[in-house]
Amino acid sequence: MRRAAALLGAGGAALMGAAVVFGGASAWAGYLSGLLAWAAIPLGALPLVAASRLAEGRWAAALAPPLTAGLRSLPVVALLFLPLLLVLPDLYPWAEPGAPDPGARARYLSPAGVALRAVGFWALGARLA
Repeated sequence: MRRAAALLGAGGAALMGAAVVFGGASAWAGYLSGLLAWAAIPLGALPLVAASRLAEGRWAAALAPPLTAGLRSLPVVALLFLPLLLVLPDLYPWAEPGAPDPGARARYLSPAGVALRAVGFWALGARLA
């Protein structure tokens, strides 16, 4: 069973690699949408785990195992997010080096600002996990 899962994962990684090489920005857009779909599991479990730690009860004890299991995938999702920081200009026009300066939004929408907020968010989420 593990071997089949490893082969399936390796095949999927090879297909994604080929799509990135030959597909460009549209492949990264597909990667982003798939990542957001899978990130919904740990990101949805995060507030429920936080609430269950504050309000103890039978519901918290019953939901703790599946919520904790879902939350433990947060570091994996965070690692899968890192390649997107390298291709921000392919996904968003405002991240291109020659994009017009939007004034006050320049620091907020700069690739460095986006990367800093993303790493901080994922680090905080992993700390709570």
